Amino acid sequence: MDIPQLRQRLLELVEPGFADRIGHFGIDNSTALGIRTPLLKALAKELGKQPALSAQAWNEPEHEMKLMAILLGEGKTMEREELEKWVRESYSWDLVDQACGRVYQRHPNAWDLAFEWARREPEMERRAGLVLMIAITIHHKKRPDETLLPFFEEVRTYACDDRNFVKKANNWLLRTLGKRSLTLNPIAIEVSRELVAMDCKAARWTGMDALRELEGEAVQERLRKQAERRQKKK
Repeated sequence: MDIPQLRQRLLELVEPGFADRIGHFGIDNSTALGIRTPLLKALAKELGKQPALSAQAWNEPEHEMKLMAILLGEGKTMEREELEKWVRESYSWDLVDQACGRVYQRHPNAWDLAFEWARREPEMERRAGLVLMIAITIHHKKRPDETLLPFFEEVRTYACDDRNFVKKANNWLLRTLGKRSLTLNPIAIEVSRELVAMDCKAARWTGMDALRELEGEAVQERLRKQAERRQKKK
């Protein structure tokens, strides 16, 4: 398949008015055709991983072309230059989040990239670093819990960055860490309380929101059952 053929397939999936609807979720829809994500995923599953087509699709103007680039991409083999291009050119949170979860976290240098990108000032690049940490926490199941402890310091570092897409990513990272295991949960709760005591609105919001979930019975019960299952396997 080439780009004209891919564009034709996408045009067949357009839903009138849907591009306006995604704008209500903070997605930059200025170049959106208006296609539901499940339809894009189904098309990507049909086509399979196609790194060459992925690289070409990213350079096309339509929002859905960039989403298809992510869905068709292969993170393990992407060159650093292409990763950087995607990170710099991601103008919307959905591109950042999809790329982190589906592509970046599979790259051999994912760990280092997460810290490097988080240190950058542009909002979407910093979000990419934080969301990549989330993806590592979720998907790298064999990584020992103690190796994730540096992520808590990143939460503290960016706790007062009140830009919407950074603040929400930081909150998401803290909650994700706290829901990973009984080992990390009390640490996440302690960090949440530290943020509540900080003299900035963004940190207090992140801490209070995280505490509500992490101390809740639903999370605590799930973590207890998870620990019991792991103990039985030993």
